[in-house]
Amino acid sequence: MLNGDGTPIPLHTCSFVKALRGVVIAMQDISAAKELERLRAEWSSVVAHDLRQPLGAISLSARQLARLTDDARLTLHFERIRSSAQRLNRMVDDLMDLSRLDAHRLELARRNVDLPALVRDSVERMALEAPDRPFELEVGADVPEADADPDRIAQGMENLLTNAVKYGTNGTRISVSVERESRDVAVAVTNDGAALAPEELSRLFQRFQRTSSARLRGIEGTGLGLYITRSLVEAHGGQIAAETSAAGRITFRFTLRAPSASFDTRAAV
Repeated sequence: MLNGDGTPIPLHTCSFVKALRGVVIAMQDISAAKELERLRAEWSSVVAHDLRQPLGAISLSARQLARLTDDARLTLHFERIRSSAQRLNRMVDDLMDLSRLDAHRLELARRNVDLPALVRDSVERMALEAPDRPFELEVGADVPEADADPDRIAQGMENLLTNAVKYGTNGTRISVSVERESRDVAVAVTNDGAALAPEELSRLFQRFQRTSSARLRGIEGTGLGLYITRSLVEAHGGQIAAETSAAGRITFRFTLRAPSASFDTRAAV
C-alpha cells in the first residue's frame, strides 16, 4: 500500500479488518496517530525529567533552612515546603513511569524475592508515615519466593498502602496478607472506607481515574497510582483485582508467579 506521494506505508502503521465470510482487508494509515503518541510520551518524559532538579533543590533548601532556625513557626513552614516538594516529586516519578509503560521501556530486574519480607518492610515504612492507622500483617504457611523485580513490587505495595491510608476511614485498621495460592503468591490489602458504585470499581485501574468520594473529600492525587500498580503486576505476568462490600470495605489483591528456575535476566515491558 502506498501513500499519496507514492512512498510505501509500513504495515505496522496500518489497521486491518477481517470479514466473517471471505476476506475483506481495509487498510488505514495510522502513522500520524502513532507519531503523536510517541511525541506525547517523549514530552511527558522530558518534562518529568526536567522537574526533578528544581524539586530536589527546593527540598534540600527547605531542610537546610529548617536547621538554621529555632523558631518553631518557621520550622513548620519549611517542613510544609519540603513535604510539598516530595509530593510533587512522587507525581513526577509517576509521570516518568507512565511514559515508560506507554513506550514499553520499563525494565524489570527479576530475581527470586522473599515476598513476605518485602511486604513486611513496606508495611513497617507506611506505619511510620501513618501512625494514626493500625496495621495488621498475616503471612500464610509455606509461602514460596516470587519471581519479581523487588523494587517495582515495593513500588506497587507503596501505592496500595498509600491508597488505603488516603481513602480509608480515619483510625480504622488496614489489613495485609501474603499467602500461597497454587503456583502463585497472593498479596491482599484491605481497608474500610466509602462504598464504591459498581461503575467506579470497574474504573479504578484506569489512568487518571478518581472516585467521586475522593473528589468530594478534596483528597489530593493524580489517579495514576493504581494504574501503574496494575501495569507493574501485569508486566510480571500476574493479575490484580479489587472487590468491595456495601459497607465500604475494599480489598486489592494481586498475584505473582513463584519461580520455576533461577532468573538473572532484565526484561523490558
